Amino acid sequence: MAGYQFIHVECYARVGSKKGGSKWGIRDILAEANREPGNYYHVKNAQKPTLLMGTIEGVEEAANHWADNTKDAKGRKLRKDGLCMMAGVISLARDQEKDWPRFRDESIEWLKGKYGERLKAVVEHKDETHPHIHFYIVPKIGEKFDDIHAGKKAAADAKAKGKLKGEQNKEYCEAMRLWQDNFSAKVASKYGLARIGPGRRRLSREQWKAEQKQAEILKNVKANARKYVNHYKRKAAERWEVLRLVDKLKMAWHLPSKKVQEKAKAEQEMRAKAEGEAVRLRKENSKLEADVERNITSGVSHARAAREARAKVKAQGKEIKRLEAENQALKAQVVKLNAPKPTPTFRQQHRKGLAV
Repeated sequence: MAGYQFIHVECYARVGSKKGGSKWGIRDILAEANREPGNYYHVKNAQKPTLLMGTIEGVEEAANHWADNTKDAKGRKLRKDGLCMMAGVISLARDQEKDWPRFRDESIEWLKGKYGERLKAVVEHKDETHPHIHFYIVPKIGEKFDDIHAGKKAAADAKAKGKLKGEQNKEYCEAMRLWQDNFSAKVASKYGLARIGPGRRRLSREQWKAEQKQAEILKNVKANARKYVNHYKRKAAERWEVLRLVDKLKMAWHLPSKKVQEKAKAEQEMRAKAEGEAVRLRKENSKLEADVERNITSGVSHARAAREARAKVKAQGKEIKRLEAENQALKAQVVKLNAPKPTPTFRQQHRKGLAV
């Protein structure tokens, strides 16, 4: 019969705290998870862990990188004992080992949905009393450490609102209770696990047995519901495949045979080729007609221009002859005007003087 869920988280710094909190640093925690020599004294027959996601080195590097690039509430560099990594464990009772692979995988999916890329690694251990996984969460650069821990974030929000320490603790507990409830609803309840064990609630053996039986019934109901859902999904997929095949056959019934299709395709290609050739020839013919028209026009223009040029040359020749005649006449006048006059005789001068 199923028991109760177990999921737990702790927070760690680069070095263990001397004034309280965990005495182990992130190196100690990761060394234990990796089964490094000298770090698993509590395990009698240690086995090599199975790395399901990320790497141990990657977790340590991410935690140190975040710590090196983060400041405390007063704006100072984060101390070595300042929290920088949250580590958790999820376990299932050994008598439910047949459910472990599915429970483990669903738990990892829940962690991915909850923390996204802050989830740096998941390690599986099977060498202890119960099979379990360890998971490691590191804040993003720019985030506060409280952002990855539901309880610490709720307490910090309460403090920011001016609430007293008692109210802050109450908010912390309520947030962690909701965190556990969420895991129970999403994962644990599918496997008949009770939300809380009998010791925490001081149940009698009969009450605890009754609750376990109720959880077992709930588990079976959910399992049967999943079975029916999967069954009808499969039937729906088969029905859809049949309908798709029928539609395909209907289409094939109305389609011509492959040989006819190939013949039609060849005729279509020949027709397209002929139309293309006709278009090309029409273009060439249009070009030739345009060239002929241009040549004819050009020839007529040349003939007309030649006649006009000859007439113009003839007229210019007549004008030149007329100008040459006028030029000769003007030259004769100039010569005549420039010719020296003969010296008058004594008798001519004497006559000119008597006339005066």
